[in-house]
Amino acid sequence: MSNSKQTDTAAPVRSNLADSTIEPDQSLAVMNIGGDQVIRATAELQENQKEAIRWLYSLAQSQRWSRNRLAQETGIDSTTLYRVFMGIYEAKLDRITARIEKYRDRFEDRAQRSREGFVETSISKKIWEACDWARQSKTMVFVYGNTQFGKTTAALEYMARHNHGLTKYVRLPASAGVQLMMKEFARACWVSPNSCFENLREYVLNAIDGSHLILIDELHQVFLSYLRGSAIKCLEVIREIHDRRGCGMVLFGTNKLKKELMMGEHVDLLTQFKERGVLEVQLPGTVPRKDLAKIAASFGLSEPSEGAAEIIERITKDHGLKRYVLFLKSGKILAGTENRRMSWDYFIRAHDIIAKLGAEQSGKNGGLK
Repeated sequence: MSNSKQTDTAAPVRSNLADSTIEPDQSLAVMNIGGDQVIRATAELQENQKEAIRWLYSLAQSQRWSRNRLAQETGIDSTTLYRVFMGIYEAKLDRITARIEKYRDRFEDRAQRSREGFVETSISKKIWEACDWARQSKTMVFVYGNTQFGKTTAALEYMARHNHGLTKYVRLPASAGVQLMMKEFARACWVSPNSCFENLREYVLNAIDGSHLILIDELHQVFLSYLRGSAIKCLEVIREIHDRRGCGMVLFGTNKLKKELMMGEHVDLLTQFKERGVLEVQLPGTVPRKDLAKIAASFGLSEPSEGAAEIIERITKDHGLKRYVLFLKSGKILAGTENRRMSWDYFIRAHDIIAKLGAEQSGKNGGLK
């Protein structure tokens, strides 16, 4: 092992940066150490050491902290952090692990006290149960549901509460092809996306192991690509990652995803992929009333007035939860500007203002929405 001193600006030799002909991705600039390197460096450590180091690395990346900033936060020397993440720290890791765990307790306590705005509903609980099952059983779980029903919000909240550096969230871009998909996987795993597909696949595989849970959102996008056969390629790569790394996966999509997998053009070719899905979770077609009530209660509201109830029924039927929450937040802002307590009257006013603005904008655009 090398004893040469490393500085915070040192550029470690990494396979997934060395072959890049452009600047390293900004997701790596804060640490200049890729997630695949950290996974390899910690693979043979004791479980508590592995989890602590991976958690700290993931925290620094998600917060965009340099090693100097991380040293200030934890009280652990920057050079020591570099060597720990690179797997070249020569002393015993017990003392370092204990300091990370102590810092982690403080950080998570602060994070819990500062957490606000998320309301646990029956839908989010169902999604979290699916995530727990996938993580524990290391299998694929499919979650289907209408748009704007809180799937993404619940997935991100699960990652925030159960990260430990091991929960990765991958959101597929619109009309995703396999190259774009792999770039999103790379970013989620803290490796540079600036490479060809073959290299990206290798880097991502090296950055994942059986301790990870991968949350893949908007999976129905693979069926909207303009490239024929793109969906098959994307889903086969996802299957390969699952099979080779033995990780749990939760695959989120609209009901279109379910339809394509069950009755779509490529149903015969997707047999192997579907067989990985031991559990399938179908979310309700309408937002449960108890969920609407819990969200309203978080704004200090009880039973809605008749006028508010009519608006709620209409917008949740057509638009799911997102617009409902938008009107509640807007109503709270209106109440605040008048130094009044939030009420359903402000909810109705917010709805009317936004609806009027939408109608005026539609008129300016010649009636097109």
